[in-house]
Amino acid sequence: MKRKMILMMLAAGLAGCLSSPPAPPAPDEATRRPVNSGLGIELQSCQANLAHARLTLDETARRAERAGPLPAPRANTVYLVYFKYAEQEVRLSEEDLNRLVADAKSAAGVQVRGRTDANLDNAADSALAAGRASAVFALLVGHGVDPAKIRLTYQGQGDAIAPNTDERSRALNRRAEIEIYRQAPELVSFASRVAP
Repeated sequence: MKRKMILMMLAAGLAGCLSSPPAPPAPDEATRRPVNSGLGIELQSCQANLAHARLTLDETARRAERAGPLPAPRANTVYLVYFKYAEQEVRLSEEDLNRLVADAKSAAGVQVRGRTDANLDNAADSALAAGRASAVFALLVGHGVDPAKIRLTYQGQGDAIAPNTDERSRALNRRAEIEIYRQAPELVSFASRVAP
């Protein structure tokens, strides 16, 4: 009898082993996305780019800590080139020319402004001011400065740096100003307000 009981228990146990395993849980279709879909690939790419950006940012921060504080940016420099009466030929010493060219080559931008000693606005002085700005432009470009970063303006009359009352002060107004921008300027745009 005992034996029969043991055999029945064994048979019941074996019968339990022969049954199929439980079904796996069904996936939530709301969160499921095909791996090879365009959206899935784009998401994986974005996640990889974000991880890379975080690593780069962390490494940049570590380098900045090791290097210490950044030096203060240098201010813009304005060079003044003076001209003889009614002339537009640039006459610089080799030392001054080398300094100007080296500074212009390393600049983010260069602004050249041609000026005259005119007291009244007239076409001749405007042309002379433009010629002075163009002469400086040609000089800089001829010595290897990128022409794309040079901007020219000119003004025949006005914007005097001296009173223009005697020959000495008038000579100071016959000039070209070359402003060296150390950093590219920030562009800020404002929309025009519509009149009511």
